[in-house]
Amino acid sequence: METLSMESYEQLSALSVRVLFFTTPMCGTCQLAREMLKICLASLPKPLPTYECRINEWKPYVQKWQIESVPCLIFERNGRVLEKMYAIESVSKLFEQYQKFTK
Repeated sequence: METLSMESYEQLSALSVRVLFFTTPMCGTCQLAREMLKICLASLPKPLPTYECRINEWKPYVQKWQIESVPCLIFERNGRVLEKMYAIESVSKLFEQYQKFTK
């Protein structure tokens, strides 16, 4: 999972669903969620493009998308939020969430 800057995001093609994983560097819950996300992505046959985003570098989008806390997964297409996920409880829940958008 690569780290994505806001500037790079704005240059990406927005034709398909992608996932933005918002974190902060010192967040322990974010680190745990990152590990579960890595396991989930490795187990998916065709994972959605997923990027890690440092929330403090994305202030315009944090306001626009009303991100309330980290960790936060944003499933989006064309700059429009399709779904937000705050509680990263398990690999199986992540897997189910990703499957909703890969069918």
